[in-house]
Amino acid sequence: MYKYIKRNRFLFWRGVESLSLGSFFLSNAFVFARPDFINSIASHLDDPPFATLLILVGSFTVFVAMFNERQFFSICLALNEGIWVIYFIAFAIQDFEARGHMFTSIGTVLSFMVAIQIMAEAFWGGDR
Repeated sequence: MYKYIKRNRFLFWRGVESLSLGSFFLSNAFVFARPDFINSIASHLDDPPFATLLILVGSFTVFVAMFNERQFFSICLALNEGIWVIYFIAFAIQDFEARGHMFTSIGTVLSFMVAIQIMAEAFWGGDR
């Protein structure tokens, strides 16, 4: 199992990141502010159902990486990319509405960087 974690380290750590974000949102609900209509749509992404979905996707990704289930690699990358792009958009909307500019919070910057990493891995596949 350790050799598969080492071989699939990128997928393993993206799963751990998704699992951690879901755990954070499950324990700290209502992270997103609710100033107006658009942000109120994005504000539901930190509610328990979405946090549970993050935990499930993260757990599935970690499982796939640990047991080298190659037929699910593309699915895991697509699920994680979708999740991180959605959270980037939600953080960016909150930044824009609260401060008038995008990329003004660490959540926006980090979610953007994770989404870019996953996209690059999907195209160039470094550790498969």
